[in-house]
Amino acid sequence: MPEKWPQVALGEILTERNETPDPALVRAGEIPIISKIRFSDGGIEYRIDSETNTKMILIHPGDLVLSGINAMKGAIAIYSPETTRKAAATIHYAAYQVNKDRADIRYLWWLLRSQYFQEILTQQVPQGIKTELKAVRLLPVKIPLPELSEQQRIIEKLKNVTKLIHETEYLHSITFKELEHLFQSSLANELNKFKERRKFDEFFSESPRNGLSLKANTIKNDTDLKTGGIPFIKLGAISFGKFDPNAIKMVDIDLPDSSPFWIQPNDLLMGRGNSMELVGRVVLYKGEKHKFAFPDLTIRLRVNCEKVLPEFVELYMMSLEAREYIESKATGTSPTMKKVSQPVIAAIPFPDIPLHQQKIILERMEILQKRIKEIHDLQGKCLSELTGLENSIITNAFRGNN
Repeated sequence: MPEKWPQVALGEILTERNETPDPALVRAGEIPIISKIRFSDGGIEYRIDSETNTKMILIHPGDLVLSGINAMKGAIAIYSPETTRKAAATIHYAAYQVNKDRADIRYLWWLLRSQYFQEILTQQVPQGIKTELKAVRLLPVKIPLPELSEQQRIIEKLKNVTKLIHETEYLHSITFKELEHLFQSSLANELNKFKERRKFDEFFSESPRNGLSLKANTIKNDTDLKTGGIPFIKLGAISFGKFDPNAIKMVDIDLPDSSPFWIQPNDLLMGRGNSMELVGRVVLYKGEKHKFAFPDLTIRLRVNCEKVLPEFVELYMMSLEAREYIESKATGTSPTMKKVSQPVIAAIPFPDIPLHQQKIILERMEILQKRIKEIHDLQGKCLSELTGLENSIITNAFRGNN
């Protein structure tokens, strides 16, 4: 820690609140209850309801609030200094009043959420924080505490740095959307060269099949293939553009090799129940025989390869044309669970394109996807380096290195 700055125990500048809220005011909704503090930005979220059977603490405006369980992950907040309304939280949180004559609460917020503070804890609390970060452990910890003017200079510096990084992250998200638009518009241009559409079922080699309905007591808690059982895919295995062999659940049943529920090479797998954004998405399986099985909420499609390439089906089902049709036909009152039926799938207007033209479209789109991935990978690397730079700047600021 910087020798030029005094090393001050947090207990000298923080006083733990030990008040409890009036239960009647909590039930009436006049005192909001904190439900969580976000790791990412220290923002506070509140419960919708006011019912609680847990002991509560009272939080005053301008208090420093810590989640005892998740403080070391960044769950530290400043509670609304601009309001007069008090708040409540469960006893797994703690609220601290800050001595404003010696410390700026924003300085403490930045410091306690930093990797540098993690280093301080490692040095001063060698046994670690095994459960919750309680006052008895927190308050004896010594931190560098410069004059208020220096604290405020550090705050402004860190605000400027994070502003630039957040702007970069925003530009990254815009670029991501633009690249997705480029992909979709390029695919639409290729598909629009061919006007004829036929019902999807005219391309099937056999009828679609829903997955096996599993009994809850047959699903095992672990996903280790060595423990025995049959690996059934989860919806996550087929929801994000390519098959994920790690998204499985082990099921304690016998499934003979002749079972129709084994996934075979060139099978197309569709989620028939999911959120609106993900329902009806399709991935092509290129793996081994009899390695994975598919459960209910999954539909297996097999196509006539003399009429259509399985890879082209996978590509077409990514298109806005296909997505607009599926989303217009999906049913269900829950926003998190929409469903599509086999008749809906069979009636999808599918482009009738010669095989050699399908291959050309696939080759062109593969080149574009490869270039888009290269850009994504480069941006991901840049963002990772920026995050490391941000942590380094924050650490150096608290070490007194300008």
